[in-house]
Amino acid sequence: MRNTTEKLAILSLSLMLVSTYSIAAILPSMFEYYSSYSPSQVDILISIPSFAIMIMILVNTWLARHINERLMITGGLLLLSFSGVAPMFTQNYTFVFISRILLGLGIGMINSKAVSMISERFTGTERTALLGYRGSAETLGNAVLTFIAGRLLLIHWTRPFAIYAFGFVILVLYLAFVPYKTGRNQTAPAHIPSRTAAPAAFSRRRVLMTLFYAVSAGTLICTSSSISLRLPLLVLEKGYADESQASTVLGVFLMVGIISGILYRRLVSLAHERLFLYSILACCAGLLTMAQARTLPVLGIGAVISGLAHTAAITSVFNGVPSHLPVGLVHAATSMVLVGCNLGASSTPFVTGLAERVCPGAGTAFYTCCGLLLIVGILNTVFNKVTPDLAISISK
Repeated sequence: MRNTTEKLAILSLSLMLVSTYSIAAILPSMFEYYSSYSPSQVDILISIPSFAIMIMILVNTWLARHINERLMITGGLLLLSFSGVAPMFTQNYTFVFISRILLGLGIGMINSKAVSMISERFTGTERTALLGYRGSAETLGNAVLTFIAGRLLLIHWTRPFAIYAFGFVILVLYLAFVPYKTGRNQTAPAHIPSRTAAPAAFSRRRVLMTLFYAVSAGTLICTSSSISLRLPLLVLEKGYADESQASTVLGVFLMVGIISGILYRRLVSLAHERLFLYSILACCAGLLTMAQARTLPVLGIGAVISGLAHTAAITSVFNGVPSHLPVGLVHAATSMVLVGCNLGASSTPFVTGLAERVCPGAGTAFYTCCGLLLIVGILNTVFNKVTPDLAISISK
């Protein structure tokens, strides 16, 4: 059994991978502070790191050939931490915009490494378990950071940026407890096929499948991002809560995802290929509940339903890739789905902004995402009937 502190240090790398929207509760205050800018220009300050993460995912393979693992992770954590906290000290729009881009680049530098390190250093059931824990670490980190940001918001709207200083703690853990790779650990990650493996190629059908998976994942991430961006505005618009309470509800939305992840195997055994569709429908029900809520408890119920269903749906997307593709294509397909995720996150301000031009109101984003998810669900149902290998499902 490997050293427990090494495992915890490696898992800690995932705690901040999805922290882009952890500070979304400050948006109402940002709209007021940057009143000379349009709402979409303010929204993009929250979402722009997702675009930078996507760019870094695309160049990570090339970068890894020139920079060793130690340097890449150290550089990524330093960039994440310094640029993340920078808006606390000056709120110039251009400065904040650039710092948020640098934040995304920093997260992108450690994104793929947080996964591949586990495949490189561990094997068998130990590796499988750690990969599962890694997914939970993402959700837990985002939930805790969102909660802390909500508490810091009570002091001043710039204080939530302090959550990114946690990157320095992760850096200390990494440098102190994760050793350099030696001996057999110098081999390529297990998820990357060797050059002598049986050749595999992307046929037209496989490309279509991967694109559908990427679009579905992007729509789901756009949904969760829209919730993060618009929930604080929704409760203020209806007048039954403040930004801090909205941040707490966001934390609940994220935390219940951990429960969904724990129960995922059981859910698959019960629903099989229909799990994705059921999750989509449940997520839509949660979105409608939140949009129609008139009290904080009802809003919380909607957040719980959406959080449970959203995690099950996005997990089905990533688990569906190896169920439908040969091993040699899984890594490339997963990277394409990750690009879809970050496109979904970075496009959120434009989607919500366009919808609100047609129908003003914070609740419009919830209805829009509900409609987009239903389209994805309908397409997946059609694929299940006509071309099952394109549909999002898990092998029985």
